[in-house]
Amino acid sequence: MVAVIATCTGPHCATVGTDIPMATRTKSADSSPVVDAEIVDEAAKPVVYSPRFDQDFSNLVPVIHELRPDQLDEIPALTIDGLQVVQKGWLLGVPFTVTAVTFWTPAADKSPSGYRMGYVSCEATIGDLNTLERQIARGRVLERNDNETRVIKDIDELAFYPGERIVFNDESTGIRRTIVNWLVQYNMAQIPDSHPQYEGNRLDMPWPLWDSFIESTSQGEGVQVPHFTKLPNGNPFLIRASRGLRVSEYSNDYTADGVTYYFG
Repeated sequence: MVAVIATCTGPHCATVGTDIPMATRTKSADSSPVVDAEIVDEAAKPVVYSPRFDQDFSNLVPVIHELRPDQLDEIPALTIDGLQVVQKGWLLGVPFTVTAVTFWTPAADKSPSGYRMGYVSCEATIGDLNTLERQIARGRVLERNDNETRVIKDIDELAFYPGERIVFNDESTGIRRTIVNWLVQYNMAQIPDSHPQYEGNRLDMPWPLWDSFIESTSQGEGVQVPHFTKLPNGNPFLIRASRGLRVSEYSNDYTADGVTYYFG
């Protein structure tokens, strides 16, 4: 089960022509869109550590390299709260909440658009300990590596901790297409119905061919890429995947071992 933590009403929230499930919507007589969201929990917020340098630790400088890790932890330091990059196959059945999505500049190719589809990076917070343990007890948490899938039977087998902040990437008609659909639905990105340089589902269109988007971040000097953390009204844009991801394996004329991931 996946839920975008938002409700949207009004003409701008019409469903895009696709069979991807949409978040629940209701209609209002008010012609203007109303979009609301809620903060899931404090763990979903970025954590910033500010060191205190008002204490004197200068006597430790000569022996700093000799201190144990627990002793170093007692000394103020500039702390980097990085994100662990995880494989999508590690998130099967694992509850998490996406707190930001970023569309990086797609690689060049020989298609008419000049670009590949391009991937989206999803920053997320893993569910809490109790939620993870319930999912594991019910046999719902799996781990897929290469073409092998196993059932996770103990929380210590996971590649991350409860509440840990992670990031995963996707360039497919699964997760990426679903996110783009929501962005269009909530008026966060404007994508043309067609483009002379692109043939295919408009939701898979490389973002340089989009008309516009409401939020961005810098990628290199002078390059602004689509980056979304909030709804048009300023509230957080969160995607709660209470059952994590699921995987679809298939074969067709193009591949004998196709794999696509979707929100569970």
